[in-house]
Amino acid sequence: MAASAEVNQRMEQKAKRLLPFDLYEPEEFDELAGDAAELIRSGQVQYWQHGASVGVFTMSVVTDVWQFQYCYYPEVEAKGEPDEELKAVLNAFWDAEKPDYITGQTATDWPSISLMQLLGFRQIGVLPLADGPVLSWGYRQCH
Repeated sequence: MAASAEVNQRMEQKAKRLLPFDLYEPEEFDELAGDAAELIRSGQVQYWQHGASVGVFTMSVVTDVWQFQYCYYPEVEAKGEPDEELKAVLNAFWDAEKPDYITGQTATDWPSISLMQLLGFRQIGVLPLADGPVLSWGYRQCH
């Protein structure tokens, strides 16, 4: 019971935006980020974190449409909680940026499909690539 209360308390906390350029000296950040440094500084690439899960949002060429990628530490997956932490990331980003739509791409493996569906994404297409298909996903919150 105590473990479930701990999970509920963590999920109630809001995700926060990470500002990687605040973590390093300017020269060190520029070296680490390379060509993406200005995109990160300008907010066209944003990192959001909740617990051990991080969402990376990249502004697309279409106004108010963002691309989403995610990562999380193995212990999050072992506990079976990446969807809850990533939901908090998506909600915080949505509240801050108010996009019209968020897209993502994944492999066709069941864990990737399941996670995207648990997050609220819907499959919107398939990219027929030479190395195998990639699924396209779309996400929108009710306004």
